[in-house]
Amino acid sequence: MHPVVRDLTVTAAACLANFAAGLFVISLFGHLWGLALLGEYLLLRRVANWFQPLTHLGMGVALPRYIAYSISRSPDSALEYFVASAACIIGFNSALGLLLYHARNPLSALLFGDAQLSRLVPPLCLLMLGMGAQAAVYGYYRGILQMKRAGALQVVVAMAPLTAAILLYRLRSVPAVVSFAGCLILLIAAGFAVPILRNLHRGSFLNVRTRAAELLKYGLARLPGDLSTGALLAVGPIVAMHFVPITVVSQLLIASAMLAALTVSTEPLGLVFLSRISMMLASGRKEDVRTYVTCLAQAAIDISVFLSIQVLVFTDILVRMWIGPSASNDVAVIRIVLAGVPFYLFYTGLRSVIDAGSIRPHNAINTVASLTALGLMISLSLWTVPRSFLVHAIAMSLVLSLGILAFLNAASLSALYAVRLEWKESIIPICSAFAFGAVALACRHWFGLHPFAMGTLELLLGSAFLLVCFRSGVPWVQLVWRLLFPHQATLQNHQRVT
Repeated sequence: MHPVVRDLTVTAAACLANFAAGLFVISLFGHLWGLALLGEYLLLRRVANWFQPLTHLGMGVALPRYIAYSISRSPDSALEYFVASAACIIGFNSALGLLLYHARNPLSALLFGDAQLSRLVPPLCLLMLGMGAQAAVYGYYRGILQMKRAGALQVVVAMAPLTAAILLYRLRSVPAVVSFAGCLILLIAAGFAVPILRNLHRGSFLNVRTRAAELLKYGLARLPGDLSTGALLAVGPIVAMHFVPITVVSQLLIASAMLAALTVSTEPLGLVFLSRISMMLASGRKEDVRTYVTCLAQAAIDISVFLSIQVLVFTDILVRMWIGPSASNDVAVIRIVLAGVPFYLFYTGLRSVIDAGSIRPHNAINTVASLTALGLMISLSLWTVPRSFLVHAIAMSLVLSLGILAFLNAASLSALYAVRLEWKESIIPICSAFAFGAVALACRHWFGLHPFAMGTLELLLGSAFLLVCFRSGVPWVQLVWRLLFPHQATLQNHQRVT
């Protein structure tokens, strides 16, 4: 198997496991705890995801990039970069945790809309510490392209919230579950770091301070962009918490969770190609990079359009299966947010590629601009929209801001790699996506569809979509085919020549 395909398969499997575990935890709480406690849990996780870049100081991208660039010239530099990142992350998170704890009452009023929810701040600190430790270990394994070990870490970490939820759900306590999950993530990261720590005797570590400065220079420049990315999905619910009950905000939180969950379809591409494109750029293979990036961009567009149409058709059924009947009574807000799936998946699938292409923080600039637009639109909504429709207005503002983000990312790809999106290459995939969406809508209208039947239908439609893309000669599908079956692709090219 081609190394790229192997790494993609491992990373996709890890992302899928993470995706499934996250869905199950939310489903468990939705069915057993109700919308109020589920909303509390989702709000805490959304804030944690927003603050996650702070936990690793932007080194989640910087560490694998610098290791990938330097490992061929100096193998021991990987350990130096790891030690530098671990020291920065642990020291900063300890100080940040103390600061957040002492400011828990005003912080709770600001983030959760109620100072009485200050009990959520200590588990937030524990969860952030665990995520920071995971980022250092995961970044090291990504940088040296040990994707199996990196994927295993991702899978085991994904099991931590699930384990905490299963063991402690009878307590009906969000702080207890999240605190236990944060401690588990910290222990798991420490366990996966053992093979790295065994090799520390090989390094001299005279350059650790220099390595830390390099990582911080690269990572901190991207920190505003990473925080803006988390804020795109967090600001709306946080603002809404100050004006409407949490049961209403839950619809927005559920929609954001579904939007984030769908990144499982494109995120593996970006995670794998960051290190590989960094290595290609370091060796001067610019044409290969341009080919990979162009195909990656087209794949993100085609796949996300198909996914978004299918999810929009079955939104209420999916929410009823996932959360329970109490959340499926009004899914208008959820459908509005899910209309932004193509924009968000285009961004998540290609942000690592943009980071690999330049030290200049293009992603940070793009996301700050998008967040600024979101803030202006939400402010306008607060002045003009009745409170009963506030969450709908916030949802539409989010979709528009994601559209701006996707447009800016396409411009960055063009500037960095001279990539031009060939929309004519996507005509057949996009038209077939709408056609299969019409088929799904007709089946739902005529047959109603049991969840098992819906799953079978989606499997058939997804397979048919990929088959249409392959038969029509879509470039990204042809690239994947060549990577999967290099000998057969060579034979087909030879037959065409003869």
